[in-house]
Amino acid sequence: MRVLAFDPGVTTGWAFFDGPELVVCGEAKWDEVANVIETNEADVIVYESWRLYPWKKNQAVWDEFPAVQVIGIIKEFARRLGIPIVEQAASVKQVMTDNHLRKCGLWVKGSTHMRDAIRHAAFYYVTTTRETL
Repeated sequence: MRVLAFDPGVTTGWAFFDGPELVVCGEAKWDEVANVIETNEADVIVYESWRLYPWKKNQAVWDEFPAVQVIGIIKEFARRLGIPIVEQAASVKQVMTDNHLRKCGLWVKGSTHMRDAIRHAAFYYVTTTRETL
């Protein structure tokens, strides 16, 4: 199972797994996300959901919601390529902590966004296959 996962935002973290193995990960700007999808032959695309919580509404005034825009790109290119998509809650990050990533050999230097994409891919893989990493 090849899993491509995204942590969408102004800078979008992404990670590509082939089975339990992290093949490649990186960061992409919004206009690079489609290329990431097209160049990694995924069986499924996983992305972190985005919600505007009531307690954050005042901070979001005049925001252009880049995460929402990136999610739209992900959904459209997945649809065009016939790749199923799975939305996961941000709470995955509380389950797949940095300590978990280290124990599994999946912790990488770089941005939190990249590691968050790794967390989403790893969580999806483990919960779908019931295998350990």
